[in-house]
Amino acid sequence: MAPDAKPRLAPRARLREDRQTGKLLLLYPEAGLALNATAGATLALCNGARTVAEIAATLAERFGRDTDAVVAEITPFLDTLVSRGLVQEAA
Repeated sequence: MAPDAKPRLAPRARLREDRQTGKLLLLYPEAGLALNATAGATLALCNGARTVAEIAATLAERFGRDTDAVVAEITPFLDTLVSRGLVQEAA
């Protein structure tokens, strides 16, 4: 996913908090994924209005990291979710 792409969750995917653990889950018809803090924070920002670069900048500030390093980390994660049909680029 390019830095100027605007990712959003696919219509069949949704984020929910696990009532027992408090962690975010990415739910979709076939199953679900338990997300770590970084993955959950990333997907929570994927609303179709922010670019990958903007999401990375927000996460970098929040977690005290370098923006370029965050882009390098979240891009493969988003690409994997795109290939699974759970994230898509907003029009």
